[in-house]
Amino acid sequence: MRTLRARFLSCSAPLLCIYGVLLLGSSALFGAACAPPLSPIPAASAARSDVSGRVTRIERGPDDELAQNVRVTLSTESGGTVSVDLAPGWVLDERGFSLKPEDQLQIEARRVGERLEATRVRSGTPSKPGPIVDLRDAAGQPLWQPRGK
Repeated sequence: MRTLRARFLSCSAPLLCIYGVLLLGSSALFGAACAPPLSPIPAASAARSDVSGRVTRIERGPDDELAQNVRVTLSTESGGTVSVDLAPGWVLDERGFSLKPEDQLQIEARRVGERLEATRVRSGTPSKPGPIVDLRDAAGQPLWQPRGK
């Protein structure tokens, strides 16, 4: 009996080691797959983009004043068109920033997924700049929303 027990322990120890390595290895792989991503969230690392052009289209969201987002489409000098989400219409109105077709805009934006969100908008051209409206901070948080929400 003692010999069988010693033999079992001597044989099972390597098996336990192998089992332990497999268990630890699979849990490490599983843990890595379920862990939060190592890169920052997309909104925080959104690519910056400068866009300028002539306003060809102005779209406003639903009539609900709180959800009324304004999106402009610009015709660029290269002949393309670019759509940029600005802010709710009431924010632009409150800051005295009015838009109409044919206006020239310079927009600092950030790419979030497939969309461009304006962080700063300036009317006019580089040679004749107009007023500037800051809409979002460097992290992409809207400046019209109270902090902590």
